[in-house]
Amino acid sequence: MLSGVNTYTGSTTVSGGILKLAASECLADAGTLTINGGKLELAAGVGERIDNLILGSITQTTNTTYGSFASSAEIQDDTRFAGTGMLFLGMIRPRRERSSLSNNRDYTSGCDISTVPRK
Repeated sequence: MLSGVNTYTGSTTVSGGILKLAASECLADAGTLTINGGKLELAAGVGERIDNLILGSITQTTNTTYGSFASSAEIQDDTRFAGTGMLFLGMIRPRRERSSLSNNRDYTSGCDISTVPRK
């Protein structure tokens, strides 16, 4: 289990068993994550960012999210992923801030809500 910010710059390979990430920023952003026979478990609230992902021997499409069916990832795969967190491939992780709207309001036009990406 990895639970803290790591400073290594290499790639990571999961070839058997389960590698659990209990926090974000455990893997090298600029590295390659290869999952070939194992599973990556992303705990609740984890948003891990990497530049390259290889599943088996196939390089995956960037600018999307990966995770298990329990997550809200765009690409869901229970064979290689577990937990409710997400893997951001080639993307900037969203900030973990919450906004709330209060008071009763009647809107007659659209309301756009967005977040500023984390740098």
